[in-house]
Amino acid sequence: FPTRRSSDLVNQIGISLDRIQETQKLREHVIEMETIALVSSKISRAKNDKDILEAVQHIFGDAPTAAVLLVAENNTLRVASSSNLAPTGEPTSLPEWINVSPAEILRQLGNKALVKEVSKLSALNYAQYHPELQNFVEDEANNLPSLHPELIKFIESLHFTSVALLPITRNEEMDS
Repeated sequence: FPTRRSSDLVNQIGISLDRIQETQKLREHVIEMETIALVSSKISRAKNDKDILEAVQHIFGDAPTAAVLLVAENNTLRVASSSNLAPTGEPTSLPEWINVSPAEILRQLGNKALVKEVSKLSALNYAQYHPELQNFVEDEANNLPSLHPELIKFIESLHFTSVALLPITRNEEMDS
């Protein structure tokens, strides 16, 4: 039979596990904030598209990452530059323009970075047009912005596993 002492011990273990999880979440949040501060500082000093791309790449260090810089121009996004897109070293062709309003992207993301698996973003986008799937993505839908379908299509075409969207604003408007 469980005793009061053993149930107290079980409760203490449960509380300890909750605190460990809270501490881990807090640590992750602090790392995200430090990264955002570092990115912001480097990007604010950037003089051109190449400097912005290099600043973003530097943040990810030696991780096997690829970066694409999209610049807001004429109420669309121009593909300004890219790096390391094909792991085999083969060139990857990208469109010159993506017909997405920078203001809409900024409204969807705000001034926050979004780091997610591409499959989750794709599933959420697909489910928007198929109401019968809403129950399957309900939890994710509450935590993710609904991105423009053209942006999702562009991200999917890159064959990335994960994506980090970092809106760069100048004078309250999206720059890149």
